[in-house]
Amino acid sequence: MVTNVRPFRVVGRYLLADPIAAGGMATVYLGRLMGGEGFSRTVALKQLHPHFSRDADFVDMFLDEARMLSRIRHPNVVSPLDVVLQDGELFIAMEYVHGETLSRLVTPGEPTPPSIASAILTQVLVGLHAAHEALGEGGQPMDIVHRDVSPQNILVGEDGIAKVVDFGIARALLRNHTTEVGLLKGKLGYMAPEQLRFELVDRRTDLYGAAIVFWELLTGQRLFATDSPAAARVQVLGGKIPKPSSVVPSLPSELDDFVMQALSANPGGRFLTARAMALALGQVVHPASVLEVGTWVERAAGPTLAARGEKIIELETVSLSDLTLAHPLGVPGANAPTPVPPRGSLHPIEHTGLSMAPSSITKEPGWRRSRAHIWIPTLLGLLGGSLLLAALFSRRSDDHAASSVATRAPASVTPLAAAAVEPVQKPVTEASSTVVESPPPVVAAPASSVAPASSVVPASSVVPASSSVSSAKAKSGGGSGAKSKMSHKGSCDPPYSIDADGIKHFKPECFK
Repeated sequence: MVTNVRPFRVVGRYLLADPIAAGGMATVYLGRLMGGEGFSRTVALKQLHPHFSRDADFVDMFLDEARMLSRIRHPNVVSPLDVVLQDGELFIAMEYVHGETLSRLVTPGEPTPPSIASAILTQVLVGLHAAHEALGEGGQPMDIVHRDVSPQNILVGEDGIAKVVDFGIARALLRNHTTEVGLLKGKLGYMAPEQLRFELVDRRTDLYGAAIVFWELLTGQRLFATDSPAAARVQVLGGKIPKPSSVVPSLPSELDDFVMQALSANPGGRFLTARAMALALGQVVHPASVLEVGTWVERAAGPTLAARGEKIIELETVSLSDLTLAHPLGVPGANAPTPVPPRGSLHPIEHTGLSMAPSSITKEPGWRRSRAHIWIPTLLGLLGGSLLLAALFSRRSDDHAASSVATRAPASVTPLAAAAVEPVQKPVTEASSTVVESPPPVVAAPASSVAPASSVVPASSVVPASSSVSSAKAKSGGGSGAKSKMSHKGSCDPPYSIDADGIKHFKPECFK
């Protein structure tokens, strides 16, 4: 009996485990996709905070993120897998990245090696470029702007791959609502001047945020460390941004020029695209390989990733049958407990208008085998019945053939001879007959040896019923060895007799 099962919760076809990140709008949980036929996959489940689920604007923003992510196909952007709506709660299932956010990887006061910083920023820029160039279902440009490029929204995996996450406040043409006037969305320390002035934003706004992230990686310090909108406006709009080499003298001057161009207060002074900015960065600082970045991530977050790996192993060893045995009435978890369905019949996912993944209702495993237990015995029964009927009909046909042969005996046979005749059981065919070239003379049985009609006649003395042999008449005064003679002319029609084995015996007297 299972007695020690952690309180996992079932959400659609996913198991929900421990939280691994949290933000202002949502919490990200470690999860497991439980597909059919034993398929499973580790995922990240992003849940909109329950108190936001009752706000139409936040719900729209949450769903817009899923729709936008579904149109961005790039390895440096976290991909969505599904959207789940259950009991009034919203979840986005996303690919799981075994890594940490950049904000948790950097150590305050400790600069990141320029090659590592260059590799991370290059991957972030190409991911942003894919988002900026994304097209809608009809092929029209979506004009996606992230608007919140920050260390908290950059994931770096143990494999050395950096990915952009959290497009929750991104602006795009597909949004079904507009940003409220006078409302700032995003992190103040990473906003571009046009955002603080409530002006129109475009892709170059994201380049400004990426440049701030790069500046902080190179120096190990915050550029705009403030949580006050007024202070942020003063620092960003009126302050002078120091060059990275003024903080870390070992940095080359070419790197200063690159950073200061990307941090231009005027959007027209920045790079035109994220791709152009990434190409320019590669000319200044050669980026490290993914192996080097992965090693850097292991050194910075090794214990944390190892602990999470143990949680993943624990999650992968849990089955729904174990949960059902431990909690027959349901699986306890956050909020209301969710009843655990039997294996193979998980709750169908209620999609919310997304054209990403089709609704998947898992069929119960073994349904084909359960049907086989019904129709296989039925077929065997029908086959056996058919064979039995065929055998019965064959036997009746044989009996009918035998009786028809017996009825063909000639009327001229005397009662004594008829009593000594048995019907021939084996049908005679021309192909099976054998011609005897020198047939022996037919000798009639002595009168004294003729058995009564009620007695059993030996097979050797049986005269075939198919022949037209007349009854043997004993001559008066004839001895027991006297030969019988044919008494009428029709004895030679036919001129042969057939014994019990179906062999023709020609009559000598018919050939004289």
